[in-house]
Amino acid sequence: MHTGKADALALPFAYLQARSGGVSLKVFGGIMLGISFVLINNLSSHLGLLRDWTPWIVAAAPSAFYLLLSLAAFSWLVRYR
Repeated sequence: MHTGKADALALPFAYLQARSGGVSLKVFGGIMLGISFVLINNLSSHLGLLRDWTPWIVAAAPSAFYLLLSLAAFSWLVRYR
């Protein structure tokens, strides 16, 4: 499995307040988030084939979910940091 996308997703986590420490934990969290995206994307595509769901909805659902998740995390960062 190629982890190039997961590494690219992890980079922004490393640059959030690098002086406060815990950079490795942020990078690890970003990598786990990227891997979970790949797994959920594969799962939704297989479920879409099995259940005969509309292909464009199945393809867009994981991206839309992670977009909403990132917007929620960003709004939390703006509000509480």
